[in-house]
Amino acid sequence: QIRDWVPFRPWYLDEMIRRDGLGDDTNDPTPCCKMCPPTDSNRPASFRCMDCDGCSLLCEDCIVKDHRCRCLHAVERWNGKYFERTSLSALGLIVHLGHHGEKCSNAGRQVDKFIVGHINGFHEVNIVFCACVSEHDGLVPDWAQLIRYGWFPASRQRIATTFTFRMLEFFHELTLQAKTSLHDFHKTLSRITDNSGNCYKQLTVVMRQWHNLKLFKRNGRGHGSKDMDTMKEGSCVVECAACPHPGRNLPENWADAPSHIAWMYVLYLMLDANFRLKLKDRGFHDVDLIAGCGYFVEETKYQAFLREIGDQHEVNTCSAEHKAIRNANVPHGGYLASGTTACLCNRHLLVRANGLADLQKGEKYCSMDYILLCTLIGTSVAVFLTYDIACQYSKHFARRVAEFPPCMRLDAARVDSIRWAIPKKHWRVHGEKGHSQFSLNYLPYSGRTYGEGIETGWSHMNPVSMSTKEMAPSSRREVIDDHWNSWNWQKTLGFGTLFLRNLRTAREMCEKQEAIFSEFTRTFPSEMIARWQAKVERWEANPSLHDDPFVEDAKAMTLKDIKLKLATEEALDVARGIPSPHEVSASAFLQIGLELEDAQCALCVRAKERRSVADLATLQTKRNTLANRIIAWRKIQEVYMPCTVALLDTWTASNAVIDHVDTEEPDGEYNANNSDDDDVVQAHAEEIPLFLPSSLPFRLRSDNSLATLLEKEGRLRLAIADDSLTNIKRLRRTMAGISQFKQVNVSGAGQKSNTRIRNLFNKFKDRVTAAAMRYRAAYAALNIIQPPGDWTTRLQVLADKDITDPGKDDDEQPLGEGHHEISWIWRIARPVSNNSADEDNAEEFNQSMEIEWMKTRARVRRWSEEVQLIQEEMRRVIDFFEWKAKWWHQRVGQRENVTLALSSGLAGYAEKQASMYEELSLKFYNMWVPDL
Repeated sequence: QIRDWVPFRPWYLDEMIRRDGLGDDTNDPTPCCKMCPPTDSNRPASFRCMDCDGCSLLCEDCIVKDHRCRCLHAVERWNGKYFERTSLSALGLIVHLGHHGEKCSNAGRQVDKFIVGHINGFHEVNIVFCACVSEHDGLVPDWAQLIRYGWFPASRQRIATTFTFRMLEFFHELTLQAKTSLHDFHKTLSRITDNSGNCYKQLTVVMRQWHNLKLFKRNGRGHGSKDMDTMKEGSCVVECAACPHPGRNLPENWADAPSHIAWMYVLYLMLDANFRLKLKDRGFHDVDLIAGCGYFVEETKYQAFLREIGDQHEVNTCSAEHKAIRNANVPHGGYLASGTTACLCNRHLLVRANGLADLQKGEKYCSMDYILLCTLIGTSVAVFLTYDIACQYSKHFARRVAEFPPCMRLDAARVDSIRWAIPKKHWRVHGEKGHSQFSLNYLPYSGRTYGEGIETGWSHMNPVSMSTKEMAPSSRREVIDDHWNSWNWQKTLGFGTLFLRNLRTAREMCEKQEAIFSEFTRTFPSEMIARWQAKVERWEANPSLHDDPFVEDAKAMTLKDIKLKLATEEALDVARGIPSPHEVSASAFLQIGLELEDAQCALCVRAKERRSVADLATLQTKRNTLANRIIAWRKIQEVYMPCTVALLDTWTASNAVIDHVDTEEPDGEYNANNSDDDDVVQAHAEEIPLFLPSSLPFRLRSDNSLATLLEKEGRLRLAIADDSLTNIKRLRRTMAGISQFKQVNVSGAGQKSNTRIRNLFNKFKDRVTAAAMRYRAAYAALNIIQPPGDWTTRLQVLADKDITDPGKDDDEQPLGEGHHEISWIWRIARPVSNNSADEDNAEEFNQSMEIEWMKTRARVRRWSEEVQLIQEEMRRVIDFFEWKAKWWHQRVGQRENVTLALSSGLAGYAEKQASMYEELSLKFYNMWVPDL
């Protein structure tokens, strides 16, 4: 679009410059006013309005008459050379209050050069107040006349400055969205008005009053006769419609619901602190206009409690050094508040009523306790709480609660019923050992609760910290309250799309994880599944009394164990030996051919590595040995597969001569130059084709003489594929053990130890690569030998991304534990073996997979819970909106002895609010019903 515009740029610029002249009236030496009656058509026109779209030149009388109700428009006058700025008041416009702009027969005092702030700058206006005495209102004060006109006065007496409602509303929305400071906004208006006007102090006072009045209005504080005098703490907030509220959005018998339903009637909360929202000690003292009715706790009571509780020193007994504990004991000189602590609903991220408090010296438990108990006053539902250091914070919570005033205490049974968890990202810092009971991935009835959402709330608030830290204490709390109110309301409006998207995702993931879990479970004996099921259910019933089933013993894998496994692998390779090339059966012939193919795969892996001269000599020796084995095997192949002789001759003629391979000196050392031209192997041993039955061209493979060999090769290939997958899984588990061993015992131990363990890891990695090549070769052969066979229901194409551990890899799965999908290689059933050694290995492997099975089970449970919980939250949102609509309907007519005009305003606003909630309820209902 910009590229298309560039050729027209000069034209655009000309049109903009054209507006600084007379435009279409340039050809007329004396432009006439277009609004004057025909009798006065010769009156010269030299004025235009900059705020009226397409306004033509008018005469002085017409522009004043036309702007009688638009007195704050900016006008310009053509002085013969250019347009210069003037004002409507300078042209004689007078604003009359009290009679819809008409002149008052009983006019009061007139004020000239009255300052009015508007979104297009500051203006000097001439106004006349009304001095009429009405039957209902009596003599209306000057400040009330201005408010009725839509202008908010900066004072009540000797009024000289006022600001339009439109300007105040515009700045209010601007600062909530863009975090623009009032100082910058005022400077902008001054620049628009040729850098004139200095009403910053008056504007700060008016904005506090405006915020406060809007807050009370939105919460219905003006609709009751005593609402302003009997406001409860936390009553002027936007409440979360999706959280449980008895009497509003919960069933009447919710307290008697069975356990499989009652778990959804839980209040999910989270605690955190933000050390950016500081407050400097500048000696300011101002009036508190909210006094605990919003999100901040009542400051006087809070400070009295802190003085009474005294200094606390937080002790850390957790293995993780969290900054919440470290900063709790750090002094912050020069600040009245070192930060702000908050309590939000965990699943919907709305700030709770009385869920904010200023921190005096770090993230102290007493501050966290205070806001938690304040926000729980009046609630009766169970609580599920997440906190970065819940493992520490929960230890002596009951004892600390007992030190609070009786009106804030929780009974012992409710304290014991609180469930604690650590947010998912912070949980990793604490480590798995001893902390699974605080994991949202493993705790039952936690759904897919994240616990980290409060961080997005802090990112919403941090931009205002630069201005709020310079404010007076009460003003700062009111501004932060106002921004949180906007945050809560925007979250509420977004419930429709949020819950719908989350429900669809939860259902999709639930089905996917259930299928994965079912396949994974079928790979283990039923007796073992029953043991695992009982074990994890005992832990879920009481995590503190039973061993953690989600943590693998770190001592289970030592360096000696790893070396032993490697030595055992090498011994098995030696024990396989080289079969005699004489008097062998067809099956033995095929087995040897497949072993040669495996050896070629291993050499391919080894050849890709960067080696020293000594390693290259060893590699060549292995190639020579393999080539000799292939030559010996060829003699047997000529008996069983004579058709391959011609294929071999053709390949040999174009690639290599394999009559004899012997490149060793008598002393056994390799000499690259010690071979005759006739005996040189031009192709590496791993590149020599073996011409197994499955690799023959179709015309040769379809010969009846090879049918038996193909059938036997198919059976061997199937066994090789299963065996290769088993080896891959076993080796991947061993590699996971090596990684765990390195993290626990080797990290930071020096370069030598790290190099040794890395080399050991790479050896197992090479074995995995060789096993994967072996599987892929078998899979390709099976597709040729038995394309529609039963094996296709189990085996699949093996991609590199499929060769993973059963557990979640943080680098590969940025979405988190709940979205992890186990590769298909772990979900297929293991082949049954009659070998006792294989059965022992299978038992050992099954035991090693216990934790992965439990984690997979946990994923299914959490997603299933999430589906139920979201549906319950949807129901609660609809019920809450309907309750809120009824609440506003009931506010109509509650105030008595008021004028008809005020009564009309009270009823109109209440009905508008009720209609808004009814429309939201209907909108969300229609949006959600098709998916419910």
